[in-house]
Order: sequence, then structure tokens, then C-alpha cells
Amino acid sequence: MRFSTVPEIMLRTLDVKEALQYTCQGNLTNWARNNALNFPGMETEMTKLIRQLGLAMSVLFFVAAWAGVIITYFSTDSIAAFTVAVTVAALATEILVWALAIIGGWTLFANRRKLWDRLTGDAG
Repeated sequence: MRFSTVPEIMLRTLDVKEALQYTCQGNLTNWARNNALNFPGMETEMTKLIRQLGLAMSVLFFVAAWAGVIITYFSTDSIAAFTVAVTVAALATEILVWALAIIGGWTLFANRRKLWDRLTGDAG
């Protein structure tokens, strides 16, 4: 992640003095790596909670929609009601697939350095 100005860097950290020191030394990459939890896109407890909440809501909507299809199938003879139930369930399935893709991509992006080190065999 690149920053254009020193104030922009200082806004993204809790320790302004440390950020300024690293910036003045021209060692911004190491500072960013050492303070990775302060940057958006990196793993924090809040992002983990958001991912879990989003996934739980998607799965809940998916299960409820397909349960609605089963209930509609056995409780009514209306083709229109069954079509609406299946359409809603299909949309719920689509939402779940996209949520899994986004959450999986988010996790992969947040842990890309660890993954690259594992793939290349770098220990340090």
C-alpha cells in the first residue's frame, strides 16, 4: 500500500512518532509490514466478525429460502406460489455463492503474504 503524503500515513496509525520516524528514514515498507493490523484489508477481530456475520446471514437466508420451497411444495397446489418460492431460493443460493467468493477472496487477500511464503517455501 502506497501513501502519497506523511499526514496520510500518520492518520492511519496509532503511533504518529513511529510513523514519522520510518517515513523520514525511507523505510516505509518495514513500518507497514510491522503495523499491518492498522491498515484496511488486513486481518483484525472486527473484519473476522464481519466475515462470520455475513456468512451466517447468507447461510441462514439460504436455508430459510429452501425450507420455504419445501413447505410451499407440500402445502399448496399453486404453481405461481411455488415459482415465487423457487425464485427466492435461487436468489438466496446466488447470494450465498457470491458471499463465499467475496469472503474467501477477502481472506486470501488479507493473508497473501503468508500464502506466498508457504507456496515458495520461505520460512522468514
